[in-house]
Order: sequence, then C-alpha cells, then structure tokens
Amino acid sequence: MQDGHNSRNGKLFASAFAREHDYIVIDGTFLPKITRQDNARSHQELYDSDRTSSLGGNLGEVGMQLNVAKIRFLTPAIAVVHIQSHSYLESDPDKKAKNIITTVMQKREGKWEIVAFHNAPVQKREEDDFGFVIDIEGFEDENADTNVNKNEYFLPK
Repeated sequence: MQDGHNSRNGKLFASAFAREHDYIVIDGTFLPKITRQDNARSHQELYDSDRTSSLGGNLGEVGMQLNVAKIRFLTPAIAVVHIQSHSYLESDPDKKAKNIITTVMQKREGKWEIVAFHNAPVQKREEDDFGFVIDIEGFEDENADTNVNKNEYFLPK
C-alpha cells in the first residue's frame, strides 16, 4: 500500500487487497464488497485529481509512511493488523497527520490479503506534534474532579 500510494499507482496500492473486500474510507464511508479493480481505479482517480487533501496540498502531493503496530492472529490464516499511518505534504513535510488503520487479513494461496480495511484519523493530543483535530460533539466530562481525558476513551495508549 505504501509503495503504491507514494508512487501514485492505484493498481499497486490495491494489490494488497483481496479480490473482493470491505473498505471504510477515512470519512467513514463504508464500501462493502469493493473489488480490487474498483479500489485501484478510485485511488488512481484520487492521485490524478486536483482534489485538496486535509493537509492543504492536492492528494497527489501527499506522501505516506505505514508501520505495523500490532498483529493478532485469530487463526493461522486470519489476522487483525493495526497499522500506524503518517501522511505528510511532500512540499511541506511539517504538515502531517496520523491515522490508525485496522485490517483483517486472510492468507490465501500463500499470500496475505486485506479482506476488511478501516482508515481512521487519530485525534491530536496536546503532547503530540501532529494529528487531526476532532471535536466530539455531546461528549462532556460529567465529573471534572476525576480529570478524565476524553481521548482515553477513543485511543489506545
């Protein structure tokens, strides 16, 4: 995925996915049973477009670094994989954002493929240099004495 994204190659990006898979876009859009070809086409359209990214440049100018954070094997051929994603504007590397990607991967014919994918922004915490700023409507700290941080409810430590 990383090589496909950074080379702006939708087909290479989608090659990590099963022929048919579920995909949840960063904005929460759910695409059930999307094909690898449709995934490749839609990513290529994003790379080729002049659509503005959340970082300010167009999507074709956004680089990405992926790091596997955790793998949990459910069976020898099925795993849940959590991936840290760092996106940055190539013309201004100080403009960056963090996502957390959760995938379900299945080993088929000796190859691991993504069968379910969920891309979610990571909320910027005060101590972080970067991240998405998210306002959670309706969330109130009912007991201010406990100093509960709302981020603890939504993000792993």
